[in-house]
Amino acid sequence: PWLRLLAVDVRVVAAAGTTTGLAAGFAAQKMLSNAAAGILILISKPYTIGDFIETGHLDLRFHRGTVREISWQSTLLETNEGIDIYIPNSQLVDYPTLVLTRQSMSGKFRLSVRVLAAYDLANRDPWYRGRSDPYVIARVRDTTFRTGTVPNCLNPVWDEHFEFDASMSDRLELDVFDFDLMGKDDSLGHFMIPLEDACADGACQRLRRPLLGGWGGEIECEVQILNHTVKDRVSKPQSIMPDSSG
Repeated sequence: PWLRLLAVDVRVVAAAGTTTGLAAGFAAQKMLSNAAAGILILISKPYTIGDFIETGHLDLRFHRGTVREISWQSTLLETNEGIDIYIPNSQLVDYPTLVLTRQSMSGKFRLSVRVLAAYDLANRDPWYRGRSDPYVIARVRDTTFRTGTVPNCLNPVWDEHFEFDASMSDRLELDVFDFDLMGKDDSLGHFMIPLEDACADGACQRLRRPLLGGWGGEIECEVQILNHTVKDRVSKPQSIMPDSSG
């Protein structure tokens, strides 16, 4: 009766109450779903802090990033661009999630190497009244690439990009040489790093390291895992989808 005195339609109140109840129920269902998925993830540990994962579906946006935090409701990913993304745990269980860091220990992937610059290189051409003419040989396994030669320079900048097929058991080798018109090119030093150290979390790593070989100087490069090969992604998908077969 008091609703009629206030000129409020009872049907409107009932409809509003039903809508609110449905919304609250749906929200509670999502929270419970995320919490259940969070418990599954925390117990089974399909991925851990520091793993580089990819999750998504053809109907959804794919997300790739390094796991920074795992809570009951969501998993925090940091993308290569430094953006934080909170992924609901239910999505990580309901849709395929590839743990790229763990796959890469045995699987193949595409490796990006950008040779940036070198600093304070030795002068191996003093008798020519000039300076060294440096270039870099980049090598992963049996694949090699060569940068251009920077003439008469002890602090060269190359900024050249190469890609390799690799696995975590491989290593990246960078050899710096002084180009000579006659005779054998002189070594200016070398640098080597296992890929399991350079690409531990899958993110782009910018490295500046001393050159070995007794001539001094430093070299700077960027190393990043781009993706796994198609064959590896199809044949070895480490997914955290629940097994429905048994």
